[in-house]
Amino acid sequence: MLCFRREDADMLLAQMDGDMRAGSTVVPVALNKVIQLKSDGVAFRFLPDSSQVANAIKLMQDEGKFVNEGFPGVPIFQSRSLVLMSDNKRYRPVFFRKEDLDNSLHRASRDQQKPNPVFRIGETQVSSLEDIIKSMKDSSSSEWDDAVFIPPGLDIATISRPSLANN
Repeated sequence: MLCFRREDADMLLAQMDGDMRAGSTVVPVALNKVIQLKSDGVAFRFLPDSSQVANAIKLMQDEGKFVNEGFPGVPIFQSRSLVLMSDNKRYRPVFFRKEDLDNSLHRASRDQQKPNPVFRIGETQVSSLEDIIKSMKDSSSSEWDDAVFIPPGLDIATISRPSLANN
């Protein structure tokens, strides 16, 4: 089981029976290592952060999409307006927490003295991590080739200066 919050992993571990818990521990694992595990045939399941699932469902409902079965996987949030630039290449940051995307949009808006794009309809989008990984794996020219996964809580201003795309 792979959790996105240490608190969720600790709670899951505490719920295990004694024998299973004795040999288990909570350790952080980088996403690229998780992808490698999947490639090596290791079976696992992502356990999404419930608050982010709620954010994803609300966002979908706000866009007029019918949601009755919950969200199918781990929600990933992005905005068409937010890009990272490096060596004259554009990258799309994708976030595991909607709050991190919102904070990055507010910062980019403030730094560039432009209106905040987060309030424009359709600017914030949600996808599932599983669908993104599948798309990246199944195609040599995936629509996600320019995606950069931003770990929860990381301020992207420490990576690169985020900017608002000129749409």
